[in-house]
Amino acid sequence: MLFNSNEFLFLFLPVALIAFHGLRVLGIRNYAFLALLLASIYFYAYWSVPYALVFIVSVVFNFLIGRGIMATGSRMLTAAGIIANLLLLGYFKYTNFLIEVIGEMGLADLPHLEIVLPIGISFYTFIQIAYLADICSGKAVEAKPVRYGLFVSFFPHMLAGPVVHHKEMMPQFAEAMPRQRLLRMLAVGSCLLVIGLVKKVLVADRIAMLANAMFAAAADGGEVDFFNAWVGILAYTLQIYFDFSGYSDMATGLALMFGIRFPANFNSPYRSTNIIAFWRRWHMTLSRLLRDYIYIPLGGNRKGPARRHMNLMATMVIGGAWHGAGWPFILWGFLHGLYLMINHFWNYQLGNKIKMPPILAMTITFLAVVIAWVPFRATDMQAVSSIYAAMLGLNGLSAPLELGTILGPLGMDPRAWGIEMVAANQRAQFYMNCSVLLLGMVLAFGAPNSIRILRRYRPVLNTRAVLLDGRSRNRLEWRPGLWSGILLGIGLFLVVRSINSAAPSEFLYFQF
Repeated sequence: MLFNSNEFLFLFLPVALIAFHGLRVLGIRNYAFLALLLASIYFYAYWSVPYALVFIVSVVFNFLIGRGIMATGSRMLTAAGIIANLLLLGYFKYTNFLIEVIGEMGLADLPHLEIVLPIGISFYTFIQIAYLADICSGKAVEAKPVRYGLFVSFFPHMLAGPVVHHKEMMPQFAEAMPRQRLLRMLAVGSCLLVIGLVKKVLVADRIAMLANAMFAAAADGGEVDFFNAWVGILAYTLQIYFDFSGYSDMATGLALMFGIRFPANFNSPYRSTNIIAFWRRWHMTLSRLLRDYIYIPLGGNRKGPARRHMNLMATMVIGGAWHGAGWPFILWGFLHGLYLMINHFWNYQLGNKIKMPPILAMTITFLAVVIAWVPFRATDMQAVSSIYAAMLGLNGLSAPLELGTILGPLGMDPRAWGIEMVAANQRAQFYMNCSVLLLGMVLAFGAPNSIRILRRYRPVLNTRAVLLDGRSRNRLEWRPGLWSGILLGIGLFLVVRSINSAAPSEFLYFQF
């Protein structure tokens, strides 16, 4: 069930809200959270009942293992639990990739297995591994069954995060909430839900058409030209930004509607002036998990620069493999590991000697991220190499004639750079595409993010930290009232109209 579907918006969500808050009003809070747990399991089972059973077995298994570790303190039991989780994830996510690698090495010719990746398996596996590790190290307390089950299965974070932590979530499932605060959180949550839907349905899905055409051509073995390669990858760069930002807003808003605050997961990452800052702003909870449970256990920065660089690379390659099974994802992780190594070298060796203007640093960081998005989106390494060749101009330099019409008066005529001008097939569509990309850039780099718009209502757990990491003020702040209600109503109307005109699209992080 997708957040951007009629079934979710007009059936599942209203029923879940009425059941949960109705039971709380009646004073039986424990049954309210039990109802929310059952609703979350139904949310998962709506997609696949068999995989819902796999999910339930995983939750029960880890809960029992956690209790066993709590009672005995056994490291062997902890290791067994972690290995069992990794085997489950490995079977569904990496079996066919290993079969392909074995075939490429000529070791055996094994058949491809028909394995469907369960939604959210990477998320619920990793948060449970972290829970077991924290129990073993004495950082977690024994959980009650309903609280633990809800911590893992709470439906707003099931599809694409955030990667929640037990110490943030489980206490919230136990606290009482005054009615006035609950009404405020319902209003703020509804606002975030609509903002997220607008980003996903009206922005990301429209930009997707530009990206899909280029990547489909590369996947089919066709030759991509210079201009279309850059338009396609810039479109995907904006698509994944608004898709994931929209999902994060929706997840945060839905959680607030049930009185729960999530940690921030997205904080205008394209405004970062270096790649370290980018990973503090993009998928923030995943960055935290990779840091706390992979980078630091490997030694972090405690054993000298060379070891730090090795640990950074290992962490990002593992992060790439976590995102998907295939060489393109590993290349994506390698590129970001390389970026981080260069960034740390710069900070320690050159940072005090060379001061880079912020706008230049932001541009370089953005281009580095754009280049790395190619393997993240491409279907295979052949498509990756084809797109990179086109971006470098190895397939020839060409651009639409209309681009010269736009840039010529600005003194930037592409013909002066030796670029061949080709008339576009559909001039109106060309100008529309350019307008969409320009609008996306303006919003990504210029507009305040949702956390800042709703800052006075503390929409996430670490609101203050997010506000300190960026502009101190912004004029656009949401407050409940007539005009804000009208704007949200218009946004929801446009979203629903778009949903009814075509089948709802999946999130880019769906089935990771």
